[in-house]
Amino acid sequence: METGERIDKDSGERISAKYIQKLSCEHNGKEVFLAQFGTSISQNPYLAFSFKEGKKGDILSLRWNDNTGDVKKTDTTIK
Repeated sequence: METGERIDKDSGERISAKYIQKLSCEHNGKEVFLAQFGTSISQNPYLAFSFKEGKKGDILSLRWNDNTGDVKKTDTTIK
């Protein structure tokens, strides 16, 4: 996570901003969680949420986008 305000100690140049803008979670093709962030998000944020439809063994699909256009996705199984 970089806000774009920090200066590199060695080069003296500003470090480009890079931070998560959006995080979503889908269960059976339905969005069950959505969060939008800005530069104030922690470098290692902890998030928790609950929803009623999930059961053990179901798959949750998590997707996050950052301000540079990078998109990541991972799936996890409800335990």
